[in-house]
Amino acid sequence: MKISKKNFKIYVGVVVVALFMLIGFSALFGFLSPTLSVSEVSEKYLGKVVQVHGYVVKESISWVPGNLNFTMTDGKAYINVVYYGTLPANFPVGSEINEKSKIEVLVTGKLVDKNTILAKGSKSLLVKCPSKYQEIEKEVKK
Repeated sequence: MKISKKNFKIYVGVVVVALFMLIGFSALFGFLSPTLSVSEVSEKYLGKVVQVHGYVVKESISWVPGNLNFTMTDGKAYINVVYYGTLPANFPVGSEINEKSKIEVLVTGKLVDKNTILAKGSKSLLVKCPSKYQEIEKEVKK
């Protein structure tokens, strides 16, 4: 059976569209991982990519260029975070840490054991804007 040039182009086009759809769906479902609180993280997520929301335990912050380690909590449980990448501009370290403000973060990474998340790359650590911006917003609304 001989395939004409026209039919060959159609077949190739269908295959290319199918590949793009497959890549698109896999990317979409990769971003749809549920956001968990620290206390919701369990062994059933072991080896999987998770998004975890919580607050940084300020005393636990250790920063060496390219490597950030800290513990996060939701007030009920604790989990360690090992982050490799560029330090987010609004993540305070050293003398920048304000004792009054909370550092709220969203970490996306692989749960490597029941108490540790491994996060790599700039999109894996999101820091909520510091409360100083909320104070300015309150003043503007007055």
